[in-house]
Amino acid sequence: VLTRLEFVGEVTALTRNQGAVHEKIGVFNRVITGNNHAMVLGDEFDLRVFPQAWRYGFAVERRHRGGIQRSLQFFDATGAAVHKVHLRPVSNLHAYRKLVAELVSANQEPTMSLKARVADLGARTADWAGTVDDLR
Repeated sequence: VLTRLEFVGEVTALTRNQGAVHEKIGVFNRVITGNNHAMVLGDEFDLRVFPQAWRYGFAVERRHRGGIQRSLQFFDATGAAVHKVHLRPVSNLHAYRKLVAELVSANQEPTMSLKARVADLGARTADWAGTVDDLR
């Protein structure tokens, strides 16, 4: 998905975790993908994400202030939001619609099977072990 967002043009990207929400406006150019990570190193973005933790993705359209707000939203196995990409007025709507049409799942069930959140720090640390090794 990230490698094809360049064609959508300028977007607002939001990445979050328990401690922060990072919001940036720009174009997803110069996307580099690896086995366990992806980087966006464009003019406006310096973003590193770990899409292997992304379990669910949605194309969302909702009415907002007299118009329609469109976004791609990604969630982890517990249902926590991990990354969102919102279209802006200058975004290429045709490219966005094409991307959504090509990636839409045949499964359009309104429910998902979510994992319980890990409250134990030791278990959480073990879950991060692969990610930490990727960063070294």
